[in-house]
Amino acid sequence: MKILVVKYNGLITSDEQREKIREEARKAIERGVFVCDEMVSVDSVDIEEKENSSYSASPIGFVKPPIGVKPRFIHDEQRAEELSGAIMRYIQANKSIPTEWLEEYNELVGNEN
Repeated sequence: MKILVVKYNGLITSDEQREKIREEARKAIERGVFVCDEMVSVDSVDIEEKENSSYSASPIGFVKPPIGVKPRFIHDEQRAEELSGAIMRYIQANKSIPTEWLEEYNELVGNEN
């Protein structure tokens, strides 16, 4: 059995956006119309050949793969905010700031530029 895999090559920022993309893909498949551009690609996958694949068929589409890791830029931004907050708390409490925190903060902020 062959199925079509619609890949969106952009950043999906919300569940609503993800559902809208899925609905548009479903409608296109029903009509037999496939428009591909730099943001969308359509592939045909043979299920029998892909039994051990990361794709698995379900009645409504595909089962999502397991959650991966947070993108590094998000991790770095959050870590810089945590360090900034900790540094400010230490300043307000008149405590000396560990040099490791300052070095790490400067590294993270330096990577953003």
